[in-house]
Amino acid sequence: MSIKPSEQSNGKSNGVEKPSDISAPPSKQSNGDANNGEKTSDVPTQPAEQSNGATNGHVKMSYTKPLAKKQPPVHIAGARMVSVATNIRKLTLPPNQLIYQHRATINIVMRKMDGKEVVVEMSSSKWKHVEHEKDKRICRAVYLKAVAELDVLKDGGQCFYDGQATLWTLKDLGIGEEPLSVTLTEGVSRRKNFVRAQFLLDRPNGPPVSTDDIANTVHENPSLADRRLLDALGIITAEAPSTNIDVFTIKGTHHYLLDSRQAGVHKYSPREGREESSVGATKSIKTLEGRDGAPGAYMTTEMKATFFHESIPVIEKLRSFAGFHPRLRREDRLAERILANMKGMIIQMNYGQYKNLGIDGILFKITGFGAPPKYQTFNFNGQEICVDEYFNMKHGLDIHYKDLMTIEAKGSGGTLCYFPPEYVLIAPNQTLAGGAPHFRRETTENVSETVGLVSENMAAGLSVTAPLVVDGYILKSPEISRDSQFVEPMTLSNWAIVFIAGEEIPPFANIITEEMRRCGMRVNNPEFLFISPHDLSDAFIDSKKRKRELLLFITKKARDAHKYIKAAEQRWDVLTQHIHFETAMRIIDKGHKTTLLGCIQKINMKLGGLNYLTDSTSLDEKTIVLGFATSQKPSGYDDTKLVAVGFASNCLDDTHKFLGGYKYVENGKDVYGEHLAEILETALKAKNRQSKVKPQRVIIYFHGINEAMFPTVRNSYVEICEKVFYQRGKTYKPELTIIASTKLHNERLYMDDRGEIRNLEPGTVVSSVIVSPVYNEFYHTGNRPFRGTTKPTKYTVVYAPEPVNMEQIQTLTNDLCYDAQIIRAPISVPTPIHIAMDSAERGSAIMFAIFEEGVWSCGLLENERGVHIHQKESWKHKIQRLIIILFSFLFSFLCIFFCNHFYLLELRRRRVRTQVVSGPFRAAEAGRKLRIECQWIVIRHVLWLLDEEEEEVLMEEE
Repeated sequence: MSIKPSEQSNGKSNGVEKPSDISAPPSKQSNGDANNGEKTSDVPTQPAEQSNGATNGHVKMSYTKPLAKKQPPVHIAGARMVSVATNIRKLTLPPNQLIYQHRATINIVMRKMDGKEVVVEMSSSKWKHVEHEKDKRICRAVYLKAVAELDVLKDGGQCFYDGQATLWTLKDLGIGEEPLSVTLTEGVSRRKNFVRAQFLLDRPNGPPVSTDDIANTVHENPSLADRRLLDALGIITAEAPSTNIDVFTIKGTHHYLLDSRQAGVHKYSPREGREESSVGATKSIKTLEGRDGAPGAYMTTEMKATFFHESIPVIEKLRSFAGFHPRLRREDRLAERILANMKGMIIQMNYGQYKNLGIDGILFKITGFGAPPKYQTFNFNGQEICVDEYFNMKHGLDIHYKDLMTIEAKGSGGTLCYFPPEYVLIAPNQTLAGGAPHFRRETTENVSETVGLVSENMAAGLSVTAPLVVDGYILKSPEISRDSQFVEPMTLSNWAIVFIAGEEIPPFANIITEEMRRCGMRVNNPEFLFISPHDLSDAFIDSKKRKRELLLFITKKARDAHKYIKAAEQRWDVLTQHIHFETAMRIIDKGHKTTLLGCIQKINMKLGGLNYLTDSTSLDEKTIVLGFATSQKPSGYDDTKLVAVGFASNCLDDTHKFLGGYKYVENGKDVYGEHLAEILETALKAKNRQSKVKPQRVIIYFHGINEAMFPTVRNSYVEICEKVFYQRGKTYKPELTIIASTKLHNERLYMDDRGEIRNLEPGTVVSSVIVSPVYNEFYHTGNRPFRGTTKPTKYTVVYAPEPVNMEQIQTLTNDLCYDAQIIRAPISVPTPIHIAMDSAERGSAIMFAIFEEGVWSCGLLENERGVHIHQKESWKHKIQRLIIILFSFLFSFLCIFFCNHFYLLELRRRRVRTQVVSGPFRAAEAGRKLRIECQWIVIRHVLWLLDEEEEEVLMEEE
């Protein structure tokens, strides 16, 4: 049957509707029951396939320019050929198999306390992570029951469901104008207010795709690629693990074994935190070049070994930590350590009518800890009540741990709730925020077969080959100068070493000072500063006053001071270097000279020096290279919409010197475009000023962007760069090359040395067979890892002068991995990317120190604390400033009027015109100065009001 319009009048949801009969400790801002972590929406979302870049006849796409034209594989002189083993398999498709795409809608109907029904569309979940996986499990359960009711869906092996709004079928189901419909009233949900579930299946969305259309899934103009076939193959290949009762799936493509021993992997559980390890595999489907150059479908399988929080009562997890006691408070040091493990974890209520609800449970996210139940209060129905009284009165429950801190958690509405740890559960399948090459490859194969990604009888007639072995080559590495002294050693005359009182190690000062001098630096002996725990401000205030060039902090790891030191460095503009106490002790006791030298090399770089040179000729004085990256680590502040964007460039006096920085921008799809023009313009000016050379070649690396961003880079970013060049001179047209790099892929490459699997050597490149058939792509391994398996970086040339010189780009990329200036060994990515990544991570850490209530005092302000934040001020605030300006005008006018009035009266009384020293004259002089100051305030605010564009506002204390 069809859903009646009246049943949908309350709106459709992207999760689960909040039933009004849910009772939980509300926040202090609320006098009702807590939000249950579920939301609704009045507008159903569009099918997922309409946003993937496909041109399938019913989606209108904007035109974009093609990427740089694909060039044949290059043969670089001096490169050594090698065999490279991969984790990529060719996917064999049955010929001319039509695949139909249907929109599946799953609605859950709930009854509110007033008796009205509300419809929740579970198949359009907008949640992320655990909540999203929960919605998908509910949808799949409803789908499986609907399959049993509909004869047309009972034909096994013909239907493949993605857990949301898409169902792929291998035949036309013959659905007409009216959708297929099934109503279920039992066996779906354990909630008391559950009414029914409704499954709707519409006729196909547009024409079917064919397995013969694999070549259409890629195009040199990304917007013209029809990726529906790849989407369908992804769902079809995931069918076996998704229906395997011994496998659980997260993120749609990560399939984990419930018992890792099935794949021959030992399950590991740490002593604290009640976590357990699980091993699984993830897969991706791509169109690659292949050996014959004809586009084909390929599947990449990659091992995933991850720790998961055990689904147990929160009190059991707390008790697993050493030092736990039933009077633990949120102020204790142990509570801080536990919160670092549990913050952001998803929990669900497990008491009263919400007990043992399973996937129907009400979810919340942990934000912190509260006071004990008998002290933590909130407003309930207009009265202040504590958590202990609430649970006893509302649910008839007695809290056993009355002196233990409560769990502070947030629902979807943003309200804070407080729960006793004994009455909430940890939601299942939550990840906790390497092995050798031969072990990783063997385990990946075993796990892929065990979860069902790889088998002899795959769904829909698909089959896969063994993992491919392809040709690669090792580029010649540039020679690094081995002089004991730095190329450009700097002077350090006024500096200090900062210790926590009681944790001093003075001998370290002599060791590092002597090593600095041995490297050629001119260094005076440092002063010693001693600070109290958790207070950095005194050291920075004193150093700012004394104009110190550097502060070297030595603190214990457990104090977690690094991000706060860097935040204070930003605030007080005093250069810092941080070494852990344990590292300094190893240098003293065991003579770890390499670690000490790395620290000194960082200091010399920060002071503007150059540590060593390479004999590379790919980077000359007329070439400027920029790198952009964002930090993949969370900022630690869930509510902020800002993200740190790092950048770097060789815009100093030597082409091998790179300078980095970061900016905060609003998080979104495009985080680089907002500041690209400003950063490029600044880098070009600096390069011209420092080296007296106008760059004739501009190369930009954007790290971490995926294929969906290629149209933006090709169109918007290229246009921005060309405008900057034009502003530098109408005839200024340097060669522009834009390269996208990423490690966010599943491809693993290994050296196949006559059957022996080991890590690739630095400089190894693979540029054929496993790359795109339409883009200029190559994989490059920059470094040799100390342990585990190396992961190559994938590079795609988005824009370059035609024809693209791939030999030049690959050689430059390889040479830049040797220019880090910290260790005399290659790093995994080119230096501008590496510095941009470090800068972004520093910006993210500083954001954490600013917004998070940390245990260190950095001398920062209460809000943004002196950090540059890119924001747009609302007109409400501008009107407030305009009122202040008007009052400034009025006040200035009154001061001038009265001061001039008293001044003239005094002149008349004394009849003196040449010498006046009376009090009113001094008042008039003060009025004149005040008038000038007020006029300056007015001018400054008026100029600010006239600027309607986004600007960088420095939040400082007034």
